[in-house]
Parts: sequence; structure tokens; C-alpha cells
Amino acid sequence: MFIHSKLFNFLLAALGYAIFAFIYTYNLKAAWYNNIPEETLYLKVPDMSFYKMYGYLFLISFMLFLIFGIIYLVKDLVSKFIIYILIGDLFFSAYYVWHYSTIIKGGGSNGDIMFITLMLFAISMCKMARLKQL
Repeated sequence: MFIHSKLFNFLLAALGYAIFAFIYTYNLKAAWYNNIPEETLYLKVPDMSFYKMYGYLFLISFMLFLIFGIIYLVKDLVSKFIIYILIGDLFFSAYYVWHYSTIIKGGGSNGDIMFITLMLFAISMCKMARLKQL
């Protein structure tokens, strides 16, 4: 069944990363292009270094996810160490998605999408923790 496959576990977390990348670029665009005081009141941090920090964190954790995720998909029997690294990376990613969503106050619809992203990461972590490998 596809829901219990390793590819589904990988794609579920990758969907969480894609949704967070969309929200990140949407908020960055709002802060960058809407340089109107009435519009930018909803953004707590007007300094762009805040967005750079989260951009670098996103890239680092996404690259780790891709590297170990490809190893996870290619090998038939995956060691528990690689699964634990993937779970740790998803946990770290979920933490900074939560932190990002608590700092950015713009838009009421972002909270629902951030919640969906966090749930995708949590479901992926639970599904990877249940695997019976080496």
C-alpha cells in the first residue's frame, strides 16, 4: 500500500517543506514590496536579517533532509541512525516553523497553513519512528 511506503513518508515531509517555503516567500514579499506603514504594521520585525536567518535555517535543514532522505529511499534496509537523523531534522524544522509562525503576525490565514505544515512534519516523524529496520 502506498500510504505505508517509504516514498510516501518522504513526500509527506517534502510537502511540509514546500508549504513552508511558500509561506516564507509570501511573507518576505509582503515585507519587501509593501513598504507602506499601514501595511507593514502586521510584521513585527521590519529588519530583513530576520528573514535571512530563517532562509538559511530552511536551506540547511532542507539540504540535510534531501541528502539523508535520498539515502533513506535508495537503500533497502536503512540503519536506525539515518532514520534518527531524519526524525531529528524534521523535529528541528518543525521547531523553527513554529518559532517563525509565532513571530510573524501578518495575515489570519497563515496560522492555518502553518498548523498544516507542523502536522505534516509530526505525521512524518511518527511514520518514520514506526519503521522496523536494522
